[in-house]
Amino acid sequence: MKIPLALLTLALAACAAPQQERVAKYDPAEYARYAGTGSARIAGQAFAKTVGGDVKYAAGNTVRLYPVTSMTTEWYETAIKGGKPMKAGDERMMQHSRSTVADGSGNFEFTGLPAGDYYVVTGVEWGVPTGMQFFPIEQTGTALTGKVHVSDGESKRVILTPPNQT
Repeated sequence: MKIPLALLTLALAACAAPQQERVAKYDPAEYARYAGTGSARIAGQAFAKTVGGDVKYAAGNTVRLYPVTSMTTEWYETAIKGGKPMKAGDERMMQHSRSTVADGSGNFEFTGLPAGDYYVVTGVEWGVPTGMQFFPIEQTGTALTGKVHVSDGESKRVILTPPNQT
């Protein structure tokens, strides 16, 4: 499994920096509506534009879908959008997440979803020349995120963007 550089950087920073305590607790009732399958669909494309205007796609990267709950909102607002490391949440929330891999143009799709609100998260990374002989390329990247609501039978298309550009 390929881990997006931006998400890996957040994880590594979490090891070195003090981690914020979790306030939200796992509540099975919040996740009940996301159990099983449904008739909704979320598709989209994940990419970022560099300062120079180049487009970098999330080609081959894992795209994750998380139901919007108090736990995932706390994580999304603090760690993803705020860039602050957090302590790990209750692992039971992961049984309600889904993942897929973006194609060569950063396109992705989730089908058979229960109606509800979701966070969609991935990342994109690329190399930047440094001009240094021993380290000629520096890896850089960013998280790409979105929040989407789907109803039964509905199909939505989203464009994932860096969290500070939404």
